[in-house]
Amino acid sequence: MTSKKSTSAVVLGITAVALALSACAPSSTTGTAASSDSAGASVSASSASAAPVSVSGSSSAAPASTTAPSSPSASASASPSPSASASSAPASSGSTAAPSTPSAGDLPLCTASRLSGSAAALPGGGAAGSIYAGVTVKNTSDAACKLAGYPGVSFVGGGTGEQVGVPAQRDTSQAPVAITLKPGQSAQARLQITRAENYGQVCNLQPADGFRVFPPSATDALFLPYTANACGNPKIVLLHVGAFQPVR
Repeated sequence: MTSKKSTSAVVLGITAVALALSACAPSSTTGTAASSDSAGASVSASSASAAPVSVSGSSSAAPASTTAPSSPSASASASPSPSASASSAPASSGSTAAPSTPSAGDLPLCTASRLSGSAAALPGGGAAGSIYAGVTVKNTSDAACKLAGYPGVSFVGGGTGEQVGVPAQRDTSQAPVAITLKPGQSAQARLQITRAENYGQVCNLQPADGFRVFPPSATDALFLPYTANACGNPKIVLLHVGAFQPVR
């Protein structure tokens, strides 16, 4: 009796162990499958994460390899400097701007070397014991010049250009005007000539060859032929000259 109970107990124990083992097998299989799924999931995850990284890395690397960043010195040499831009702007605007006319202050003086001249009696001119002549100068240069004021005029004679008598005094009845004398243009000053014969023997009468004429502010002179008599007496003034006026 006792032996049968022991045998039954052993059988029950073995059965229980077998049942336990059979129960554990699915769990182990499930765990293995789960671990396999986990491994697969991790593999898939790693593959999925690795793929975008490699793709994005290659796409970001492509621009870097094809478009290299420029250095500051290269940028500075490629871009125009402010001074270059400033110097180029006036050149382009200057090509379309109308040329400016120089002001009278920028013009040179009308010196004798730029002029030709003449002296001639004015029609209908004269007064008691005197006549009027026009001292005319013409710009024969290739550029404009400025002329303003009174010429210096005196008689010359003896065939040597030597001055005879005293220079002309100014006739202030005509105010000076600023004249821009362009090439080919003329200006004229009115000259009153008192007859030398009016003074008799005190005149010290001498024939004149013409006039020496200094343009205003000039240091060189023109010789203008003119037939007249002059007084050698330095106390007698025969000439009075007005300011230059433009010839219309």
